[in-house]
This record gives sequence, structure tokens and C-alpha cells, in this order.
Amino acid sequence: MKERGSLLFSVSFILLISFLGLTLLTFSITHTKIVSARGKKNRETGKLYNQLYLLLHESKKKICSSDLSSIENPLDNFFNNEIFPIINNKNFKLTRKFSFNSIQKEGYKVHRGYLDISAISKRSGYKYASQNIFNLLSGNIPVSLIPLLINRGNNEADRPSASRTFTYGSSLSPPPGENKVSINTSGYLAQIFGIESGILCWKNIRKELGLLEYEKELPEGIYLFLKESQIISILIQGDVKSIHFSIDSDKQKIQIDSGKELFRIEYIPKENYFLLEDSNYDTSLNFNENLVINGNVGSISQTGEYAFTENTSIELIVLGSLNINSSLLQAGKNNTIVNKKAPVQIRALRSPFLEFPRDPVIRIRAGDNSKIDGSIMAQGEIINYSKDLLVKGTVYTEKLSDNGKMKISPVYGNGSDGKYFHMINYNYIQDFRINYIEEVFYE
Repeated sequence: MKERGSLLFSVSFILLISFLGLTLLTFSITHTKIVSARGKKNRETGKLYNQLYLLLHESKKKICSSDLSSIENPLDNFFNNEIFPIINNKNFKLTRKFSFNSIQKEGYKVHRGYLDISAISKRSGYKYASQNIFNLLSGNIPVSLIPLLINRGNNEADRPSASRTFTYGSSLSPPPGENKVSINTSGYLAQIFGIESGILCWKNIRKELGLLEYEKELPEGIYLFLKESQIISILIQGDVKSIHFSIDSDKQKIQIDSGKELFRIEYIPKENYFLLEDSNYDTSLNFNENLVINGNVGSISQTGEYAFTENTSIELIVLGSLNINSSLLQAGKNNTIVNKKAPVQIRALRSPFLEFPRDPVIRIRAGDNSKIDGSIMAQGEIINYSKDLLVKGTVYTEKLSDNGKMKISPVYGNGSDGKYFHMINYNYIQDFRINYIEEVFYE
């Protein structure tokens, strides 16, 4: 009986081992099939993804490099299946569809564009989809909405460049098209000085200042334009030796040295606090942050760690040439721009008070690895001597000499200056970006 029990146990053990082996074999075969199927799917979806990604970049290149200003009504005559056809071959079907939401602005339109791309594998039925978003600006586009604009002129070989290349070397190739830029400095200054007639002349400027009204240039000095409880602008008459920007907590500080007088200004942006040292002005005034220099500026620089507070939004208009001799940084987390609008707009413009004004020049000697949190505009030339200069804003000029290396990280204005500084009847693609690429079920 004992031998019979041992035999029965042995047979049972052998059967158990056989069953476990068969189970393991079955699992291994099933696992191999799953891995094989998964590998096959990965190869198929990889090919499909590559097809979609390639088409996406081809579409982006065509959109951004085309001369849309030469096309009448590009929403219908460019963004269609004739220009962007369906691709249908034996392996894949790829389709592109455009849709737009349009918003009317003052003088121009913003068309928010959506490019939806789908890619389907005919063999497996796998599908990928991508959505891409861009803005098409059309009409009289404010120059502050274009990252880099070089207005070279209106000749066939010397056209304006609405560049989409934010990091570049010594030269840029202007796109095709007869485009023009409108600059209305007189109207801009009349608006800043609060001249309701819009006519800029010394008589009207004197009227706004409450002075004797006659057509004679103001003496050198500082002049404040007031409307009720607001200082709408400050005019410094004459050349300036240096301007230093700094901050003290939430206070914006500006020190202006004319070489003859020293003006110290501090204020809290968007609040009712303003102080001009050694003056009798009410400190409860609100400053609208428009500063005009009727002359050249020898040096613009930053004193201390930051030049601008988190809420600063200065319009610095220089009717002449200027030099930027340091970084100009805005306070905030990780030293990044916290407002949608750059904290300073530095404009070097031809003086409307002179019969034959010189072309203004902005020279940047801010040092290596420097940064300007603001936009720069020269109605003449910008010369950069700083190696690895980062401009977090926009750049406009008629001539660019980049002796260092400038990189532009666009931070746009709100377009409110477009009435006075704009492209004429122009179409421009702004900020093309991928919203998503994802695998979806085939329907």
C-alpha cells in the first residue's frame, strides 16, 4: 500500500509539473504575440506620426514664408484645399483643415487661425491628429506686434523685412512684397502732450503747460503736463547726459542728469504717488509714465539689481540718438517679464521740431550676456556691440548692425500705438505653435 501511494504521488506530481509547463508555454506564446503585436503597432504608429509631423512642418513653412500681402483675401484664397491639398496614397491619408475666429481692432484685424491635421493609416486604421494655432494679422498692423521689423525702404531691392527669425547673424533676407511703414511722430507727441487739436507746435505745447502762447521753443529744463490729478507726460528739453533707472520696493525711480541739472523722480506705477525732488508738485498725483527727451541721451543704464518694478510701463521717447550701457531688468519671479506688455518702450525718433533732423542711432553697449526687458525702436539705426544680448520685447529699425549677437524673445505691446506706428495694408503670421499631437481612435 505504501508503494502504491508513492506511485500515485509521483504520477500526480508529474501531471502537475506538465500542467504548469504547458501553462507557462501558453503564456510565453501569448506574451510573444502581444509583444510582437505591440512592436508592430509601434512601428505603424511611428510611421504615421512621422508623416503627420513632416506635413505639419511643411505646412508651417509654407504659411510663414508665403507673401500673404500679395494675396487678396488670404483666408479664402490661400488657406484652402487647393494650396494645402489632401494627400491620399496607398499607405496613408492626410488632411488639413483651417478655421478662423476674427476680431476687429483699431485699424487692423486679428484672425485666430486653427490648422487641424489628421493622418490615417489605411492598412491598420490607426489615426493621429494635430491642432496648431497661429494669428494672422491683417491691415494697418502696429509695429509693436512684430518681433523684428527692419524697414529698409520701398525700392525693389530694399524692402521692409517683417522677420520671423528671432535669432540671427549679420544679415536678413527681406520677404517679397511692396510694404510700407507709417511713422507719425508729430501726432504721437501731440497725443502724449494732451493737445486735443492734434497739431504739434510750440504754441500748443506752451498752451498745455499754461505758459504764454507763442511759437518759440521752450528753454532747457523739465516740464510736466497735467490733466486734472494726472501727470500725462514729462518733457526734458535739451540733451541729457544720463538716465538711471532703479527701484525701491514698489517705487519706480528715475534719475536724469542733464549735465546742468539733476532731476530725481519716483512714483508708484498705477497709483496716486509721484515725487519730483525739490519741486512743489502734489505727491498724490498719478504719473502716466510718458517721458520725452527733446535731444540726445548719452547713457541709459540700470542702478542696482533691477531697472523696473513689476508694474512699470514706461514710454521713453528720445528725439535724437541714445546709448544703452547696461542690462535693463524688470523685477519679478525668476527675473522674467510679469506683464503682457514690456515694461519699457524705448523709441529714438527723428525730431519733428527740426527742418532737417538727423537719423537717430541706438548704440547698445550693455556688456556680454546682457538682457533688456523692453522694446526698442530706432527711426534710424541700431548698433549692437553686446555679445549674446537678449531683448525681451520687439525691435524696429531702418538699419541693423549686429556686431555682437542679438536674440529676440517677443513680448508684444497692446497695439495702442498702432495709430502712429504701423505697417500699411499688411498681412503677417504671428506665433505659430503646436497645440497638441495625439493618437485617436479611427472612426
